[in-house]
Amino acid sequence: MRLWGMDAPEKGQACYMRSGAALWKMVGRQPVRLEPVCRDRYGRLVGRLISPEYGDVGLVMVRLGWAWWYKQYAPGASRYRIAEEAARSAGRGIWGGGGHRWAPWAWRRRYGRHGAPMG
Repeated sequence: MRLWGMDAPEKGQACYMRSGAALWKMVGRQPVRLEPVCRDRYGRLVGRLISPEYGDVGLVMVRLGWAWWYKQYAPGASRYRIAEEAARSAGRGIWGGGGHRWAPWAWRRRYGRHGAPMG
């Protein structure tokens, strides 16, 4: 399953562990509701996770700066765009501390899903 509207750091990327910990804090051992949206080109279910405490988990991940707005697959999701802009401006999550931040889709294009250079 993939969360709709967001994309988080891949293994090997900066903030991968911290992003995962933020997600776990919201959904680990918590009741959540899945709202299916579609299937991706690999047949995986793409949907929103809704938490009674946090609401749309993907949107919260973007708002906290632990994920990117995945505009390629959610182009009209203005709430996600606004959340990412706010996180960037505030230097939250992946946007803090300076340095180059590779979007996960660019990372996968270059290194694949497991961090090995593609060749």
